[in-house]
Amino acid sequence: MTEELNIESNLIFTPKYTISNSERKLSLLENRLMGPNKEGKKPIKNNSNKNELENIKKQIFKNEQSTSIKSISRSTNFSLLSNFQLSQQHSSIMKDCDLYEFLKNKRKTNNDNIIQSIPPLNNIKFLNSNLKKKQKKKKIQMRNKKIKEFLKSPSSNSKNLNINLKNSSFSNSYKSNNEIIEKFKNDINKKNEEISNLKQIMNELMEKINNLEEGKEKTQNKIKSYEKEIAKFVIENAELKRNILKKEISDKKYSIGKLNIKKTENGIGEYFSEGNEFKRIAGLINNINEKRTELNLLSLTKNTDLLNYKINEYNKKEIEIREYQEQLYLEKINQIHNILTLREEEKCKYNKNWVLIGEKYQLVSLIGKGGYSEIYKAYDIKNQKYVACKIHQLNVNWSNQMKDSYINHTVRENEILKLINHKNIVKHLDTIMIDNNSFCTVIELCNGKDLSSIIHERKKLSENEVKVITKQIVNALIYLSSLNKKIIHYDLKPQNILFNNYEVKITDFGLAKLIENGNSIELTSQGTGTYFYLPPECFNINNNVIINQKVDIWSLGIIVYEMLFGNKPFGNNITQIQYIRDKIYNNLKYINFNNKSDDIKISEDCKNFIKGCLEFDINKRFSAEDANKSAFLKNITV
Repeated sequence: MTEELNIESNLIFTPKYTISNSERKLSLLENRLMGPNKEGKKPIKNNSNKNELENIKKQIFKNEQSTSIKSISRSTNFSLLSNFQLSQQHSSIMKDCDLYEFLKNKRKTNNDNIIQSIPPLNNIKFLNSNLKKKQKKKKIQMRNKKIKEFLKSPSSNSKNLNINLKNSSFSNSYKSNNEIIEKFKNDINKKNEEISNLKQIMNELMEKINNLEEGKEKTQNKIKSYEKEIAKFVIENAELKRNILKKEISDKKYSIGKLNIKKTENGIGEYFSEGNEFKRIAGLINNINEKRTELNLLSLTKNTDLLNYKINEYNKKEIEIREYQEQLYLEKINQIHNILTLREEEKCKYNKNWVLIGEKYQLVSLIGKGGYSEIYKAYDIKNQKYVACKIHQLNVNWSNQMKDSYINHTVRENEILKLINHKNIVKHLDTIMIDNNSFCTVIELCNGKDLSSIIHERKKLSENEVKVITKQIVNALIYLSSLNKKIIHYDLKPQNILFNNYEVKITDFGLAKLIENGNSIELTSQGTGTYFYLPPECFNINNNVIINQKVDIWSLGIIVYEMLFGNKPFGNNITQIQYIRDKIYNNLKYINFNNKSDDIKISEDCKNFIKGCLEFDINKRFSAEDANKSAFLKNITV
């Protein structure tokens, strides 16, 4: 048998015979003998396998004589991997390089034109796999094409189509894919409908929100306009009251009296000139005294019932006149207060322009003035109620040290008020910054008078009234001692005890001391406070002064005595300068309970309470709890 081959540089041949079982066995043996196995181990070599390999080679050589090999020439730009196709029938023979090596060597001996090179095994395997994929793809394309032609043909019907599809695995997959696609489409349509509905709902909600925003804006504008009207009304109302007060002062300046200026040894001073009504009452009393004296003289010589009757009638008239005189005295105090208030109001900062502080608190009138602050009556236009605004103002002429001291003082007062919440202490409501040099502390407004005014008006209070007032003050002091950081008021006096609907309210914590740790604190601000109400330990200037909450208990004792007797037990009718100059604070051990008025009678429990509060030795003095448990306040409930 002769073989014709066209040899080129990269020639590959395509034999026309199939690989027999002997050839496959030959390939396996070659792999085991000549190359590494899959696990990377060394090839197996023994004589039996070599002999078997030789026998198989001889058999293949015999079979090869009956076959022919066609040569395939390769063009100049022929690509081995991209254009060469190897038939499936011949690809199996390319599985082992040793077999090709064997055939090549064998052909060299028989023919000089035998092929010079054989393609690598890896390229052949790659071509084989690509060829299979292409053939499979082509087969699928042909089948799809036939189905499409069948569907387009008029002779086709649904029944035959269903039968063909049922008999075809491709038809089943095609049908299932269409069902999935339809399901997805339906889901997408449903989602689109939901989205459309949600968009519609959202648009409706947005429209409602816009309408609400417009309504809110309109409502806010209306509220602001109403607030402006309210502020304007309260200012007009305050101005009307101010004009009425001015007219009353003017009308009463002849009947009650007025303030006049006169020269004194120390310069120009003021005094109150009593009006005609006081002169008339004084004349009536003198007239009654004269007639009663005449009747008393007649009664010495002639004792008749008529004379006694007349004397009793004059006594009754005198009592009535005295009561009226007391009312005149109260009107006199009120007249002086009103004159001074209007005068201070004309001098205050906001007299010309009653401002709205913090867009909430409309100032309407001046209540009073402190050392470095002014207290105004204001109307809360948000909550529609009257409040008190205490405005703290720095003086631009002060030194930096004085400014720092005042800022610390006011900030401490503000912080202390924030810590306190008790029914017998004025409530802190708000703090408003006005500018760089001033701020406002807003507190509840008390509609009653202060205790000092009541004492001046009534001269003295009954013991039962004193008990009720004292009980409320003690309750407030117990509360201050129960806080984690105990508080000493340090300026407890009748002027700082207000009444709101007959309820006691302690105010003005400007000098208050905050005890950070323990129960006592070193006094670093000697010389401050009202001397008549301070205990003796506060005047010890030689040593470091340690004080505690019993400072307020001493002040309470002075206040109780003053409510009962109408004057202070120590240093009455003297100035603070005289109090320090005469060192009254060194003679505070003796308390005089003997009063000129025969109608003042107090119980022993009351006397013991005052003595317990005014104990010179701080260790023996009452605490707030001791005062509350005393017999004087034992059965008092408020």
